[in-house]
This record gives sequence, structure tokens and C-alpha cells, in this order.
Amino acid sequence: NRTTVRTCRNPPAQHGGRPCEGKAVEVIMCSVRPCLGNWGSWLPWSPCSETCGKGMQSRIRLCNNPPPAFDGPQCEGTDTQTQVCKERPCPGKACSVSCGGGTRQRTRLFASPTPQHGGRQCEGNDVHIDFCNSECPVYLIPFNGNWGPWSSWGSCSKTCNGGQMRRYRTCDNPRPANGGRACAGADTQLQKCSTVSCPVDGNWASWQPWGECSASCGGGERTHVRLCNSPSPSNGGRPCPGDSSQLSRCNTQACPGKACHKSAVSVRIWCKTRDTKRIKRSSSA
Repeated sequence: NRTTVRTCRNPPAQHGGRPCEGKAVEVIMCSVRPCLGNWGSWLPWSPCSETCGKGMQSRIRLCNNPPPAFDGPQCEGTDTQTQVCKERPCPGKACSVSCGGGTRQRTRLFASPTPQHGGRQCEGNDVHIDFCNSECPVYLIPFNGNWGPWSSWGSCSKTCNGGQMRRYRTCDNPRPANGGRACAGADTQLQKCSTVSCPVDGNWASWQPWGECSASCGGGERTHVRLCNSPSPSNGGRPCPGDSSQLSRCNTQACPGKACHKSAVSVRIWCKTRDTKRIKRSSSA
């Protein structure tokens, strides 16, 4: 994962203002690559299918060392092996054929005891014949796997600024059997969604310096402004709350030689006129 951090200081919240909206830390997944599966060891052979004569046995292995991850392909090759096995010879003479229906025979001797001094022969047959190996072993035919249909797309991971949605398919049409190959390709697909930009609310930049006072004495006014550009509102975002300018009184001290102290423009002109008259009167005296 990759982490990015931002701080709420341009400007920081002051005088009861709201802190910055949104997250201060963002974690992004990075360098995700498919991992190939690998076969584990073969499991032990199964018991022989016949207790005597010729039979079959099989063994399997699992794709779990490690299993595929992040849409990696399945292990290559077969997961099943089959071989002929012989537990022990069956009693009596061997069957005339290995499969498909044959005969075998066994004999017994006149030896317990043999007939003597005109005694009768043993009753019954000294040869016994029966049928054997009526069925041929069925060799399992491998079936390769085939993909089923894709599922519907899932929901988007984001509502704006680009997200992802996924869909899946399973290797079950049919599933691989008897050592057949697994389906080739990925079982997951990704698609971009919600690519429109998210709304950005405006945020005030710092107050600019105060402007010059409108009067050098007797009371004036000055202003300073701030811009809604940190950032500017975009994509339907809200404008900055509050005022973009502030007004302040300045140079409120009385002007030299004047009795008037009010800040109104008309009053200042009257005071200046009155002072001028006083100067003229003192000159004529």
C-alpha cells in the first residue's frame, strides 16, 4: 500500500471556523501483480480396485503450494495419475483373457487317499471351470474445463474521481475432470467507472495586507480582502462561506490646529474653511 498525507493549514481553522473537510490520510493499493499457482506434492496412491489379479489405482495433487492469487493462472498440467496395480495372484489357473469374458479351471487329485484294491473312484469331476474377467477396466477419459458465463458487474468502488467494478466467472461448464486441463485465462475482470470529477468546495486563501487609509488624520477607513482560491470551487462545489473583504477605522487622531474631530467629509471641509478664515483675521489685525 502507498499512503499520502495532507495537513489543514492553508489557512488553519481560526476564530471558530470549521476545519478542512475530507480525509487527511489516503491509502492506495499499488504493485498488485497476478501470482502463479504451484503444485503441491502427490498424495498417496488409492487402494487397488481389485483384491487379486490386475486392478487400477490413482493419486492426485493440489494446486496449493502456493495457490494462485490476484487473478493468477491455475497450475499447468494434470492433477491426477492412474496406474495398473496387482495386489496378489488370484487362486487357481489364470483367466484365459485379461478382460471381455474368459474361463479358468482348477483341478483336484485322487490322493486323499487314492483308490486301492478295487475301491471306487472319487465321485464328481476332478476339473472345475468358471467364467472370469467379464468386464474390461474403464480408463477414465480426461475432460478439459470450460468457462461458464460472466456474472453481472458489481457496484462501483467510488461515486466520482474514478472507481472500479468487477465481474466473475467459474470454470464449471464443465469442470475439469480425470486430469483434464483447467480453464485458461482470468476468472475476474475489472472495469473503470464513475470517472466524473468530484465537486470541490471553495476555501479562503489568507487575508491580503490592509490597504491605505482614506485620511491621514481625523478618522478614515481602510480595507483588506481575501480570495476564494485555495482551492476555487469547481464541479458544482460550494463557494467559500463568509465575506471576502473587511473594513476598519484608521487615523482617528485629530488633525493639527483643527477643533473638529468628526470624520464626515462635509465636516472636514467646513473645519478647513473655518481655520482659513481665522488665519486671515489674525493677519489683518
